[in-house]
Amino acid sequence: MQWVFQSDALRVIRHEENHFALSHSIFYTLTDRRTFGKRTEGWKGDNVTRDAPRGGTLPLSESNPLYAGTFGFYYRTTANLTIRPE
Repeated sequence: MQWVFQSDALRVIRHEENHFALSHSIFYTLTDRRTFGKRTEGWKGDNVTRDAPRGGTLPLSESNPLYAGTFGFYYRTTANLTIRPE
């Protein structure tokens, strides 16, 4: 089993915005070529420009979190190419 954790922090001085994102993935290797994985993401951003991930807009309030999760099978075709359908 393998666990991956990532975080991003962004400060936009011009708009005095703060954005923060966390994501983590857990992988369970079934064979050399097949892996089962789960990914969870969280994003929180200020509402000054009302920009949101994936081209959306945020409702009017001070700060808005968004969460997403997915799971699926990964197939490694070669050492440098992995296919992950979602």
